[in-house]
Amino acid sequence: YCYGSKCGTWSTYDDAGTLRMKEEFRDSVTYLWELVEPGGNVAITSGEGIETTRFDDGDIREQTTYAGGLPNGTHKVYYSDGELRVDGNYKDGLRHGTWKEYYRYGAIEKEATYVYGVLDGAYTQYFRNGQVMVQGTHAAGKKQGDWAWFQEDGTPDMEGPFDQGEQHGYWTYHFPRGTVSMQGTFE
Repeated sequence: YCYGSKCGTWSTYDDAGTLRMKEEFRDSVTYLWELVEPGGNVAITSGEGIETTRFDDGDIREQTTYAGGLPNGTHKVYYSDGELRVDGNYKDGLRHGTWKEYYRYGAIEKEATYVYGVLDGAYTQYFRNGQVMVQGTHAAGKKQGDWAWFQEDGTPDMEGPFDQGEQHGYWTYHFPRGTVSMQGTFE
């Protein structure tokens, strides 16, 4: 341990003395170098491979591609019935590119764009019925530009611009039936 946290190389063995996992903790980053799944399947060797976790019935719960000891490539999470729950990619251990999350039975819940672990780009969240709940853009992790919120039937709730994560400019708020309730400017 270094200052109360794991550091260096750590190996985990089963009760028969067989290596199950070898990790390295360096500069606040965890590298996975070796992984043997229950049942003996060698999933990751020299930091390369696919980590798979399973539900008690054996169905796949989660799969993550590794390269260089870090998540690099596809990452998928599933519901217990096999339906896709999360679909995205990692680059150097960080979310990168478009990530999608799904409600049960396939309806999309959220779609967000990341650049090296930071929200950066289009962001949309949906109601279960498929209507857009909120839509906007992030820049370097902060809301930027025009954003809009909607009610479940698609009626506008509020809309206006952001500048570096702060409301800025002309905003409009609506009553539940969609008529304007308030308008004003943030400076």
